[in-house]
Amino acid sequence: MDTHELLCKTNRELIKGKCFTDQEKDEIASRLLSVANSKSKVEGFLKGVRVPDGGRMIYPLYFMPPHNNGKKLITINGVIPKTNIFSSNHYELEILRLLALWKANDDTVQDMLSRTKERLATTCFGKFCATGECFEASIVTLRFLAAAFPNEEEWMSMLVESIREEIGNKPKGKKRHSGTTFYYWLTLTDIELPVAISEIKRYESRLVNQLTRSYSYQNAYDKVYNPIAKYIIRNCLARLPGYHHIKEIEGYAGSDGRFHFDFVKSS
Repeated sequence: MDTHELLCKTNRELIKGKCFTDQEKDEIASRLLSVANSKSKVEGFLKGVRVPDGGRMIYPLYFMPPHNNGKKLITINGVIPKTNIFSSNHYELEILRLLALWKANDDTVQDMLSRTKERLATTCFGKFCATGECFEASIVTLRFLAAAFPNEEEWMSMLVESIREEIGNKPKGKKRHSGTTFYYWLTLTDIELPVAISEIKRYESRLVNQLTRSYSYQNAYDKVYNPIAKYIIRNCLARLPGYHHIKEIEGYAGSDGRFHFDFVKSS
């Protein structure tokens, strides 16, 4: 299993509710940390993507996505990025997020997190940007901050409020991938701020509607990512009063070739 597969599989298991042992956490975090790129490889990547001058550090400092025959790596919830900005930042920030959760006492990790925070502060998407896939990168930034710097309440609240304003809009006549909204919902499950609960409450009827619908469960993609979508919704709703109990409920594949999730709101 390569690093990207490990990253995605670990996150999918977390989303479904798996509790990793301390040994498993240490092994995964150590393996992720071990693949940090050398300075020469970082410079090679930046040269390859023609990083612009001007002080904006829009690309990773430590974890560059593998070449993958020129194809962008799929995100943890099944979106295939179109740009290096989204693809590379998703790859690095999701790795750093796990390191922040499971290896935060390591001096090397602490330095990586601090320098990455400084990097993100120089970017348009770190301050929020709705242009192209900088929008998705803004959500990735928010998810990283929630794990690595939960005390950055003003920064995270600003991003939530900005994303709220933009997420329903179509960028220049194009509709965003539905997985972008699911990734935002996933991010809201991690933020320990009132603004996150308020956002989930705003989506309540839509989340309930999506959770009660069945999803296709026929091809290989559907069998991996449609259940993950269901569990993201479950985890979001479980943060609201009347839904706490659904955190323990699991979905199932029916004989109709669909993935189902059955629940009743408690009184």
